[in-house]
Formats: sequence, C-alpha cells, structure tokens
Amino acid sequence: MYMSEQPTQQPAPAGDSAKVDPKSLRMGYWQSVALTMKHIQASVSSEGQRVRSSDILPIVSIAVLAVLIAIFAGNAMLSSARPFLVLAFFLTLLYFVGGRIGVMRSLNSRQTHLIFNMLIAMFMLGCTASLLLFEVLRTLPQ
Repeated sequence: MYMSEQPTQQPAPAGDSAKVDPKSLRMGYWQSVALTMKHIQASVSSEGQRVRSSDILPIVSIAVLAVLIAIFAGNAMLSSARPFLVLAFFLTLLYFVGGRIGVMRSLNSRQTHLIFNMLIAMFMLGCTASLLLFEVLRTLPQ
C-alpha cells in the first residue's frame, strides 16, 4: 500500500472521539526527503565546525584515498597498486564508522534499529555503486 503525497485526513480535534490513522498523517516521500535534507544542512552548519582532533586524520585520509582510487581506476598503468588503495580506503572507513558507532548506545531501541538499517542500506549502496563503476570501466574501450 502506497501513501499519498498529502495526508488524507486532518487530525481530529482534541474532543473528537474518532480515531485517526497515524499513517494518513505522514508526509509524502519527496516532501520528507526535502525536509530531511534541510534538517541535515542545518545540522551540518551548526555542528559541522566541531571536529574532534582524532577525526582529522580519517577525514583527510578518506578524501585523499577516494581521489587516488578514482585516478588509479582510470589508469591501467597504476592498476597493480589499486588493491592496496582499496584496502586502505576500506580500513579507513571502518575506523571512521567505528569511531561513531558508539553513539548508538545512547539511542532507544527503535532509533538504533533504524540507524542500523540505514547503515546496512548504505553498505549495499556502496557495493552496488562499486559494481556499477566496475561495469562502466569494463565496457570502456582500452
């Protein structure tokens, strides 16, 4: 069952005994995505300036390794070093996520479950993006 873009019912007044389906009060998919992105942008603007000193190395390493992997992926002469870069990138990402995963202990059970599902989805998205990039590079003329 798909939810409509707009709520189908208005909330009942406080004195009204009619029950309102909570699912009908949810906003539509695109409206939710847009408002969530605005919330994330506001959060990054207010909290993004605070970086722990222990986070600087992984953040810089992730950016540098991502650029190097992209350069090495497009150059056949550098293909022998690519597995080492990918391994370094993987380990850096594990360290980066590991440094943040502890925050899940402060969440309630539902929030923890949702965040875990988002982590799994992001992992699958990364795998799929890697496979897509591999297929695109494989089909390019050499």
